[in-house]
Amino acid sequence: MDCFELRTSPNPCFLEAPPPGYGVGWVRIGGLDETIFFSTQIWSPSDYAQHWRVSATLLLDGETGVLCTDLTEENASIFVGFPDGSMIEFEEWIVPRRELELDGHQLKITSHERSDNASRWRVSADAVRVFATI
Repeated sequence: MDCFELRTSPNPCFLEAPPPGYGVGWVRIGGLDETIFFSTQIWSPSDYAQHWRVSATLLLDGETGVLCTDLTEENASIFVGFPDGSMIEFEEWIVPRRELELDGHQLKITSHERSDNASRWRVSADAVRVFATI
Protein backbone atom coordinates (compact mmCIF):
# COMPACT_ATOMS: atom_id res chain seq x y z
CA MET A 1 0.00 0.00 0.00
CA ASP A 2 1.52 3.32 -1.04
CA CYS A 3 -0.07 6.02 1.09
CA PHE A 4 1.48 8.77 3.17
CA GLU A 5 -0.63 11.15 5.22
CA LEU A 6 -0.50 12.83 8.61
CA ARG A 7 -3.44 14.89 9.88
CA THR A 8 -4.16 16.91 12.99
CA SER A 9 -7.82 15.96 12.72
CA PRO A 10 -9.18 12.54 13.64
CA ASN A 11 -10.15 9.78 11.29
CA PRO A 12 -13.91 10.28 10.69
CA CYS A 13 -14.56 6.87 12.30
CA PHE A 14 -12.85 7.88 15.57
CA LEU A 15 -15.39 9.08 18.12
CA GLU A 16 -13.44 9.48 21.38
CA ALA A 17 -12.30 12.83 22.76
CA PRO A 18 -8.57 13.21 23.40
CA PRO A 19 -7.27 13.52 26.96
CA PRO A 20 -6.96 17.09 28.32
CA GLY A 21 -3.90 18.85 26.85
CA TYR A 22 -3.87 16.62 23.76
CA GLY A 23 -5.12 16.78 20.20
CA VAL A 24 -6.16 13.81 18.13
CA GLY A 25 -4.85 13.06 14.66
CA TRP A 26 -4.34 10.36 12.11
CA VAL A 27 -1.29 8.73 10.53
CA ARG A 28 -1.20 6.62 7.38
CA ILE A 29 2.20 5.40 6.25
CA GLY A 30 2.17 2.40 3.93
CA GLY A 31 0.12 -0.27 5.71
CA LEU A 32 0.00 1.68 8.99
CA ASP A 33 -3.31 3.44 9.64
CA GLU A 34 -3.66 4.66 13.23
CA THR A 35 -5.11 7.37 15.40
CA ILE A 36 -2.59 9.44 17.35
CA PHE A 37 -2.84 11.65 20.41
CA PHE A 38 -0.38 14.54 20.35
CA SER A 39 0.54 16.81 23.23
CA THR A 40 -0.28 20.49 22.75
CA GLN A 41 2.09 21.42 25.59
CA ILE A 42 4.84 22.63 23.22
CA TRP A 43 3.34 22.65 19.72
CA SER A 44 -0.15 23.50 18.49
CA PRO A 45 -1.89 21.34 15.87
CA SER A 46 -0.78 23.81 13.17
CA ASP A 47 2.83 23.58 14.44
CA TYR A 48 2.73 19.79 14.00
CA ALA A 49 1.27 20.16 10.50
CA GLN A 50 3.97 22.67 9.51
CA HIS A 51 6.68 20.42 10.95
CA TRP A 52 5.42 17.42 8.96
CA ARG A 53 5.50 19.35 5.67
CA VAL A 54 9.03 20.70 6.32
CA SER A 55 10.25 17.21 7.25
CA ALA A 56 8.64 15.66 4.16
CA THR A 57 10.49 18.19 1.99
CA LEU A 58 13.80 17.27 3.65
CA LEU A 59 13.12 13.59 2.91
CA LEU A 60 12.54 14.43 -0.75
CA ASP A 61 15.90 16.22 -0.77
CA GLY A 62 17.51 12.92 0.29
CA GLU A 63 18.03 13.75 3.97
CA THR A 64 17.02 11.59 6.90
CA GLY A 65 13.82 13.13 8.24
CA VAL A 66 12.08 13.13 11.60
CA LEU A 67 8.29 13.42 11.70
CA CYS A 68 7.18 13.95 15.28
CA THR A 69 3.69 12.83 16.25
CA ASP A 70 3.92 13.67 19.97
CA LEU A 71 6.37 16.13 21.56
CA THR A 72 6.56 16.53 25.33
CA GLU A 73 9.21 17.82 27.73
CA GLU A 74 10.37 14.23 28.40
CA ASN A 75 9.90 12.20 25.20
CA ALA A 76 8.89 12.29 21.57
CA SER A 77 7.08 9.80 19.38
CA ILE A 78 8.63 10.04 15.94
CA PHE A 79 8.72 8.44 12.54
CA VAL A 80 12.26 8.54 11.17
CA GLY A 81 12.38 8.45 7.38
CA PHE A 82 15.35 7.04 5.50
CA PRO A 83 15.41 7.82 1.75
CA ASP A 84 16.33 4.80 -0.37
CA GLY A 85 16.24 5.65 -4.07
CA SER A 86 12.63 6.13 -5.16
CA MET A 87 11.38 4.80 -1.81
CA ILE A 88 11.43 6.07 1.76
CA GLU A 89 11.51 3.66 4.68
CA PHE A 90 10.01 4.82 7.96
CA GLU A 91 10.72 3.49 11.44
CA GLU A 92 8.59 4.36 14.46
CA TRP A 93 10.60 5.37 17.55
CA ILE A 94 9.97 6.79 21.00
CA VAL A 95 13.02 8.76 22.08
CA PRO A 96 14.04 10.86 25.07
CA ARG A 97 13.73 14.56 24.30
CA ARG A 98 17.44 15.04 25.05
CA GLU A 99 18.23 13.08 21.86
CA LEU A 100 16.47 15.68 19.69
CA GLU A 101 17.53 19.13 18.58
CA LEU A 102 14.58 21.49 18.18
CA ASP A 103 14.88 24.47 15.86
CA GLY A 104 11.53 26.13 15.30
CA HIS A 105 9.42 23.47 13.56
CA GLN A 106 12.34 21.26 12.63
CA LEU A 107 13.58 18.36 14.73
CA LYS A 108 16.86 16.60 14.23
CA ILE A 109 17.81 13.42 15.96
CA THR A 110 21.35 13.21 17.32
CA SER A 111 21.66 9.50 16.42
CA HIS A 112 20.70 8.01 13.06
CA GLU A 113 21.27 4.41 14.10
CA ARG A 114 18.57 2.19 12.73
CA SER A 115 16.87 -0.20 15.06
CA ASP A 116 16.51 -3.93 14.43
CA ASN A 117 13.36 -3.92 16.58
CA ALA A 118 11.52 -0.95 15.07
CA SER A 119 8.34 -1.27 13.08
CA ARG A 120 8.95 -0.32 9.43
CA TRP A 121 6.90 0.89 6.49
CA ARG A 122 8.06 1.70 2.95
CA VAL A 123 6.36 4.23 0.71
CA SER A 124 7.31 5.83 -2.57
CA ALA A 125 8.92 9.25 -2.64
CA ASP A 126 6.04 10.20 -4.95
CA ALA A 127 3.51 9.57 -2.14
CA VAL A 128 5.56 11.79 0.20
CA ARG A 129 5.80 14.44 -2.54
CA VAL A 130 2.00 14.57 -2.86
CA PHE A 131 1.71 15.11 0.90
CA ALA A 132 4.43 17.79 0.93
CA THR A 133 2.66 19.85 -1.73
CA ILE A 134 -0.92 19.76 -0.38
